Amino acid sequence: MQLVLPSHPWGKGVLADPVLELYDSYGTLLESNDNWRSTQEMEIQATSIPPTDNREAALVITLAPGAYSTIVRGANSAHRGCPGGS
Repeated sequence: MQLVLPSHPWGKGVLADPVLELYDSYGTLLESNDNWRSTQEMEIQATSIPPTDNREAALVITLAPGAYSTIVRGANSAHRGCPGGS
């Protein structure tokens, strides 16, 4: 799961420093990432599609079938919801 807001043309000015959070169907936080190099850098680079901006958020995770939700917010707590992400 990758969030490409700062470097993508339609993402400029939306969230300059996004945080990505992944929740299960019970609302339990499974993983979160602010700057993609802060956690899982090697795993994300191994995907061959790492973000081009260090402020972007990305997660590498294997999920069981089920319902999941993502929350995208700015590092300053600005929110953009993405329900139903998987």
